Amino acid sequence: MPQTNKAKTSGGSAGEVSGPESGEPPPARAEPRVSQPEPDRAGESERSDPIITKSLSDPKKYRYIELSNGLKALLISDLTQSESNRETVAEEEEDSDEEEDGDSALCISVGSFSDLADLPGLAHFLEHMVFMGSEKYPSENGFDAFLKKHGGSDNASTDCERTISKFDVQRKYLREALDRWAQFFSCPLMIPDAGDREVEAVDSEYQMAQPLDSYRKEMLFGSLAKAGHPMSKFFWGNAQTLKNEPKEKNINTYERLREFWRRYYSAHYMTLAVQSKETLDTLEEWVREIFIKIPNNGQPRIHVLTISWALPPQGKHYRVKPLHYISWLIGHEGAGSILLLLLLYIIFFKSQMNNSRKLCYIMLSGYSFGSSVLHVTHFTLPGYFLEVKLQNKIIFYLFSLLTKYILTKSKFYFL
Repeated sequence: MPQTNKAKTSGGSAGEVSGPESGEPPPARAEPRVSQPEPDRAGESERSDPIITKSLSDPKKYRYIELSNGLKALLISDLTQSESNRETVAEEEEDSDEEEDGDSALCISVGSFSDLADLPGLAHFLEHMVFMGSEKYPSENGFDAFLKKHGGSDNASTDCERTISKFDVQRKYLREALDRWAQFFSCPLMIPDAGDREVEAVDSEYQMAQPLDSYRKEMLFGSLAKAGHPMSKFFWGNAQTLKNEPKEKNINTYERLREFWRRYYSAHYMTLAVQSKETLDTLEEWVREIFIKIPNNGQPRIHVLTISWALPPQGKHYRVKPLHYISWLIGHEGAGSILLLLLLYIIFFKSQMNNSRKLCYIMLSGYSFGSSVLHVTHFTLPGYFLEVKLQNKIIFYLFSLLTKYILTKSKFYFL
């Protein structure tokens, strides 16, 4: 998948940080129980979130929060020293603060599968463009210069169904780095002049990736995908798809890029992780204050279900091709097909819920890939406008159909 190594030298100067703006107030804490003596308040508030399962040997503390704009965040406090020796190591900690890093990563639930048909590589191009300055920090390379000055680095990548950005920086500069970084997702500049330069950067990455075996394998899988399947798209993008062809077809790449950003770079599509030696309360305060400014466009989320089976080698069955047989059954849309039964079930269930919203769109397909050792068959069901209750029932019913109509009929192939 396209990946951008964004850490680079820049002559841009780092802007000054403005005073804290009004963010989202933290939710009210529950009253302490009266029946028991009140423990240390600091220790109580810094306990790990009980809903998070972690290793017993993991000393880090975790907290999950969700902001009112829909953004989800996992906070990680890496206070490795125990309470008993905290005072004895206080001086050492102060001396080592500059060498300790704070880290953060943001995942957006959109990737190259969502590229527009007439603009291949648009998701990858947008990943580049959002980092070319923001309204609050307009310097194109100001964030990279800030990180380099304070011993940090950053990177970003665009996958099939997600876009990930991450950075690390010395702990004492983490809050300022978070503020600068969050601006890219709330108010990026994305000026046309920068777009022309970044098209060349995307094209350069594509040219460098062409000789790589991993890229060639990716393109091979794409060429074998069924027509219309997202896997058949050109994920990287280059000067031809993002600049030359749009000019010939009178397509305004800049306007389409803006529309793509407004549609998919929404807070409810984002999941954030922040790790530092700060307390959980401090991290939560920073996140609520800074990331609440990312807009939520109110569009429904896209739900995707992918079911995979690892099967024994099928080379000896090359004459009958059992995986092709299963894939054909899954993709069949006629009478008695899995797709038709699933649609009828959804229609019935939605009528029972008295839900008048638009019926979800369903695509059901099967394909296989693998080596002589392992074959994997994928069954994909993207659904739109689905409630959680309906999703669970559809998943259960889909498993039942696959078991009844596919696995029982083809089990003799897998002995």
